[in-house]
Amino acid sequence: MEVDEPLAQRMIRDSAELQLDMFHLDAGWFRAVGDWHPDPRKFPHGLAAVADIAHQNGLKFGLWVDWTQAGLSAEPGALKRA
Repeated sequence: MEVDEPLAQRMIRDSAELQLDMFHLDAGWFRAVGDWHPDPRKFPHGLAAVADIAHQNGLKFGLWVDWTQAGLSAEPGALKRA
C-alpha cells in the first residue's frame, strides 16, 4: 500500500535489469478501496506515465484492480456500495 511513483519507477528499472517480462503495479495506487482512480499524491503524473516508463524499459504493464470491492469513498466517480 506504500507504493508511489518514485518507488514504481525504481521497481521498473530493477525489473528490466532482471530481464523480467512484466511490471505489475499491485494494490495501493488508488485513492481508496472502490475508488479506482490513481491517487494524485502518490502518482502526480498518473498511471499512464508509469505504464510508459515500463514500456520504454521493454516491459508489459499490469495493474491490480478488484472490481468486486466497492468502497465508501466520497470522491467523484468512486464505486459505492449501498
